[in-house]
Amino acid sequence: MFSIRCRYVKVLLLTVTLQSFVSVHSNEVANKHEGNLKRAFVSFQDVVTNLVNLTRSHEHGSPCARDVNILWESADAGEVWALQMFDAASKVQSGILKGNIRDLGMYDQCVAVGVERNPANVRGSHCMVTLSVPPELFHDANGMIILQKLSTFGQNFGSPLTFTSAVCLPSSCNDDDVLKLINRSITATPSISMLGIKVDEVTCSSGKNDDFSLGEVLLMMFIVTIVAFLFFCTVCEYLQRGRPNGEASTLSTLAEFSLYTNSRYLLSTKPAPDAVPVIFGIRVLSLCWVVLVHRAFVTFFGPIANANDVLALQSTPLALFCYMVTFMVDLAFLVGGFLTTRQFLKSIRKGEKINLLSVYFHRYIRLMPSLAIVTLITVFFLRRIGSGAIWNQGMKLIIDPCEENWWTNLLFVQTSVNAAYMCLPHTWYLAAEMKHFIISRILILASFRWPKYARSILSVSFLLSVLAPCVLLVINKNSNGVFKLSPETSKSELQNNVLNLYMSSVFRSSAYLVGVFLGYIDLNVKNSLSKLQIVIGWALAGLTMLLCTLATYYVYADTNEYDLVFEVLYTALARPACAIAMAWFIYACTQGYGGPVGRFLSSPIFLPLSRLSYCIHLVHIVMQMVLVLSSRVPFVFSKFALLHQFWGDLVVSTALGFVLSLFFETPMMVLERVVKKSFSPKVTSTGDSLNGRQKLNETTNGKVIKVH
Repeated sequence: MFSIRCRYVKVLLLTVTLQSFVSVHSNEVANKHEGNLKRAFVSFQDVVTNLVNLTRSHEHGSPCARDVNILWESADAGEVWALQMFDAASKVQSGILKGNIRDLGMYDQCVAVGVERNPANVRGSHCMVTLSVPPELFHDANGMIILQKLSTFGQNFGSPLTFTSAVCLPSSCNDDDVLKLINRSITATPSISMLGIKVDEVTCSSGKNDDFSLGEVLLMMFIVTIVAFLFFCTVCEYLQRGRPNGEASTLSTLAEFSLYTNSRYLLSTKPAPDAVPVIFGIRVLSLCWVVLVHRAFVTFFGPIANANDVLALQSTPLALFCYMVTFMVDLAFLVGGFLTTRQFLKSIRKGEKINLLSVYFHRYIRLMPSLAIVTLITVFFLRRIGSGAIWNQGMKLIIDPCEENWWTNLLFVQTSVNAAYMCLPHTWYLAAEMKHFIISRILILASFRWPKYARSILSVSFLLSVLAPCVLLVINKNSNGVFKLSPETSKSELQNNVLNLYMSSVFRSSAYLVGVFLGYIDLNVKNSLSKLQIVIGWALAGLTMLLCTLATYYVYADTNEYDLVFEVLYTALARPACAIAMAWFIYACTQGYGGPVGRFLSSPIFLPLSRLSYCIHLVHIVMQMVLVLSSRVPFVFSKFALLHQFWGDLVVSTALGFVLSLFFETPMMVLERVVKKSFSPKVTSTGDSLNGRQKLNETTNGKVIKVH
């Protein structure tokens, strides 16, 4: 057993953050402010003395002051629980100049405290304290200022530089109590307050959850009902096996919802007869790319011990891998346009009656169930599945937009209504893709209705898809370097680039239209190309993608200054050209010119993940945020650690995506098929589960599975 003198323990509670700030000054700055800093060190105990006096003067005024005094007295007496609370507070962390400016303390140790002390029960509450420090006191704070723009939790964008540290206080002290108490103590200590240091924000958490709300109970009942129904249908399938295959009955209808049969379909490597196998590999590899890039960006939402090392990579070729993700998003739009157009044109060719409202409803019912359940779980359950020092702060930024704008997700208008306060921002793709789907069906029908104007309609549409983004870029003064950061980059500028360029459906329209053209060519043009034509096609496609990569590297280079002419040319040429190059790749593989690459991407091993990729996309970034916000200690960033986390993300997201698809997406697809059969006497039930799933697979070719 060892003892700690009370005055040192108390100093630890409030002054460790200030010590962290002072201890990292360069010699030049330390000499400049030597007098102030020395006075600040001498006055640390004065801060604590002032705090004790403030709490004692309000001893009978509030439960917070009463419990803090109990904490002081217990620490004086050397009681373990009080020392445990002091020990859970932040210490002077190392590597602050490397960007280690957010220390989390020991959350679990703090909230585990619970003692009975007359006249109150004292429970530990972990508080994250955001300290504002003038940047001129640092030799070079640019890296940390950039970090604040990346990290939204515990940071105050109104001040140039902030540090975040943890203190452990009684749970009777709310956020305002702690904020006022510490700021009054600092104000009462001139040697500290004269440096311009103050506390801007306090967020406390006692690790205690509220009772279940009505919405949570209803959602839980709904999910339990769905699960019970599907298990019942699985039993029905078992009972159905002894009946003749051609016999239609209520039992056979219920058997189609069987978990066993649907799981076999999801995990099957047998494609539908008219599927495009190369799309399977493209979806999976592009999904992996997106998950990896999202992991890199999501990491910044949590504490990073060496954040400045990460920021130093933003102009290197390694970071180019992340920046090129915008072309992966364009590829997703291209694939979506290709598959939906191909399926739509096949329906027209078969002579089926086309009802646009029915087509749109079919599309909506394919995408909505999984999105709806993820949105509902986010609103009602997400806050309960984790905890941590920054958990409440993060959950507030995730859940609050969903509580207000959940309906925009269900109508796929999240990019048009309250876009800056979007629920589940990664679902922006669904809204943009839905707009393209609606407009493209009209263009295709118009082309069939007036065939002699078909080329003009499609040509004008493509021209507008190239010119419109250029006009918007000039009006909004956007930059294609969406994620490029510098000390001069404001938060509003960063948000403006993301919302008006990266998430804009207008900027993605050229890629989608290229997919529409590809769908038409794939069904109607069956030219046999010579070896020379194939070589030229691959060479031009490779050269185009190389030029787009180099142009993107130039956009993000530190030496590159904003040039409106270059930005317009990049917008008008790079995206359409890269989309055409990727379209050639898909076309060459579908026509047998893909070689070993085409055979690899067409491998049936990609098919199960391809089917799950939509649900994986919906859940992966939510899961990543949960892991980051549950952090207990700062993360040390490295390329190996990033890859390690990526594989974990992919495995867990695949498991969650499988459950989401099995219990919500696939049953809705089966329900739609059952309803159609009941109104279409020409379509008979075969009773063959495998054939039923093959039909289901055919219909899913018209749905965009890969999203970003």
